[in-house]
Amino acid sequence: MSLIERDYIKRNRPHTQKQHQKYRSHRRTNDDYEFASAAIKVTAALCLGIASMGLLLADPTGNTPAQPPMQNPTYAEMQAFIASDTTDLRTYVPNTFMCHHYSTVVVRNANAQNMRAGYVLMTMDDGSNTWLGHAIVIFQTSDKGFYFLEPQLDVTFSMAEMETMIAKGRYSIIGASGYYFDNTFIGYSIDW
Repeated sequence: MSLIERDYIKRNRPHTQKQHQKYRSHRRTNDDYEFASAAIKVTAALCLGIASMGLLLADPTGNTPAQPPMQNPTYAEMQAFIASDTTDLRTYVPNTFMCHHYSTVVVRNANAQNMRAGYVLMTMDDGSNTWLGHAIVIFQTSDKGFYFLEPQLDVTFSMAEMETMIAKGRYSIIGASGYYFDNTFIGYSIDW
């Protein structure tokens, strides 16, 4: 008789032999515990392996490693990042990979290089409806101020150009490929 079974019987003595047989048929065996122990060890080993590759937010002791602070890039660093980032080459797929996906990927790629970038959600208005209609990216450059990026086209524009678009009520951007956006536009919000 195992220690677990003996402890259970001491606390919950069956009143009849039939109750005791029912207990024995539902009890855990040592094999069950050995399997669970092995599964825990494998999971721990996988987590340690993933952590050693830097893919976990916490180390094996549960501590979160210190992340270097995000830096505002210079204008030249921002342009170099945009030129090297290939997010704009991805195909737009309705309901699968859209403007907010492009923006999220660019922000994450910039953050991975310790470059501070923000997610911009634009508010559109067609005269009868107002909706959150488009997502782009913003950088605060250390030497030239705020610059927006249309991540699907790799087109940048300044805060002054954005304010002009708001004043005109049109978000108009033309990419090198000739593809363009031209929507009614009344404002935006930034998530750093």
